[in-house]
This record gives sequence, C-alpha cells and structure tokens, in this order.
Amino acid sequence: MIMDIVTGGSSSLIIVFGWTLFINLFYILGSVLGAFLVDEHGPKNLMIVGLLMQAIVGLGIGAMHDAVANHIAAYAIAYGLFLGLAEFGPGNCICVLAAKTAPFAVREQFYGTACVIGKAGALIGIWAFPQIIDAFGGSNAAEGITAPFWIGGGLTVVSTLATFCLVKPILHNGMKAEDEAFHQYLEKNGFDVSIIGIHPNMGLGMGYGQRPKVGTIQQQAEGDDTVGCEELLCVMQ
Repeated sequence: MIMDIVTGGSSSLIIVFGWTLFINLFYILGSVLGAFLVDEHGPKNLMIVGLLMQAIVGLGIGAMHDAVANHIAAYAIAYGLFLGLAEFGPGNCICVLAAKTAPFAVREQFYGTACVIGKAGALIGIWAFPQIIDAFGGSNAAEGITAPFWIGGGLTVVSTLATFCLVKPILHNGMKAEDEAFHQYLEKNGFDVSIIGIHPNMGLGMGYGQRPKVGTIQQQAEGDDTVGCEELLCVMQ
C-alpha cells in the first residue's frame, strides 16, 4: 500500500526496486547509529528516545498525510525514518535488555520467551493491520492509509511509558548483581542452589571471583562432592 503511493502505482521493476531499496536503507542507518550510541547512553535511554521519535514521525505522517503524499520524496523519507527509528531504539535495545536483565540460570529461557513474544506480535500485526485498513475504508481511502500510522504511533507511546516505568537501567556490574540477588532469593525460599552451579566465590555459572580447582573423573567416581557443576563449567570455558 505504501509502496503504491511512493511509486505512483507503477509496475516498472526499476522504479519499484529503487524506491524499495531507498526506504529499506533506513533500517541499516537506524541500526548502525543505534549500535554506536547504545553503550554511551544505555539501552533504556536509547530505547525511550527511539520510541518517542518514532511516535512523533508516525503521528506526524498520520496528521499530515494529504500534504506529504503529494511530495513523493518527502513521503518516502518520512516513512523510511519511521521504519529506521524502530531499529535505532527498540531494534537495538530489546535484545540487549532481554539478555542482560535476567539471572544467568534462567537467561536462556528469559531471552527465548522475549523472542517468542516478539514473533507473536509480528504475526498478530500481519493479521490485524489489513483488518484495520479495511475497517477504516480500505487502502483507497485516506483514513485507511493513515489509521496504521495513528495506531502505530499510539503503540510506540505506550511502549515508551512501559519502558520508562518497568525497565531497569543496565549498570556496569548489573549482571553480577542480578545473579547475586537471584541466588539470595533462591536460598531464602529453600531452593537447593547446588544444582545450578553456584559457588561461594562465583556467580550463577558466570565465573566471578576465583575459580575452584578442577577435579578429576576419579575424584568424581570416589564421591568427592567438591567437584560440581561449576568446576565442569570452568573446564568448558
């Protein structure tokens, strides 16, 4: 639908490919800029900035669609910025936040759950937005074209508020602190932490502090209980 507006409904392969390439380059631009800024400003702050900017662009396209649609280059740039800002903020930061805000013992499950939710959202969007366009008069009506931008801009505002209120900033030693807090939580609730590779001088399998000596297979066979998951993990590392 958007490409029909940009290309004027042209079926020329050169025109369609050229404008598609131009718009998709904003994905790369957003990802690269975000990658350079995420360490300096932190994933939470960068994600909030990216979402806010995306909301402004998306709502702006919805509000000024009729004026912008008559200027193809401006429309293509605005739409490209809307897509690129999705990579600049959330695209760069969601994976970092999912990977660094969970204890080591459950990090894989936590990250996997985040990925599943993201894929489910993409699947729902593929199904929902055509229904939304049809409900607002179809792709030939101005309301049908602007409705996804209004809704998308509104969702980015909600995401901004959720990030600001619910996401913790990632500190320099945040992963170690998260492991230690999880360790204390498990011990407080009577969980046997020995089965997940916790060592007094180490995090949850992360290798913090002094590494214990690695035992031999013979020591394990003789029932030497000083050789556990953490020692085997050190061998793997």
